Amino acid sequence: MIDERLRAKIATEQTQRYAAERADWIERLNPSDWLFDGHRIRSKTMLECWHGLDWSSAWMDMGPSPAGNLGPYWHVPLPSEDTVHRLYPNLSDRWLLTVRQAVAEALAKAPADD
Repeated sequence: MIDERLRAKIATEQTQRYAAERADWIERLNPSDWLFDGHRIRSKTMLECWHGLDWSSAWMDMGPSPAGNLGPYWHVPLPSEDTVHRLYPNLSDRWLLTVRQAVAEALAKAPADD
């Protein structure tokens, strides 16, 4: 039986490793690569919203969205307005690895089919 302290240590290490990987991913975000609730981020107001997003609390959705977009997309909180917004990647070749990573994460979290 695994000691509870060892179990806690393993969980902490896994969380830290995931946080480090996620931090690297978040640093590469650029407003021109995303659609904010389906709209390009061009105006000053939209850019202010972009900079206020809390990506550390975001979660991914494989889709489809209520608007019919296939996905994947992210639900990202905007704490200043107490809202959550859908952020869709503007897909290009440079996003291919990010989308693959998102799919792999979703599949890893999904319950196994028996």
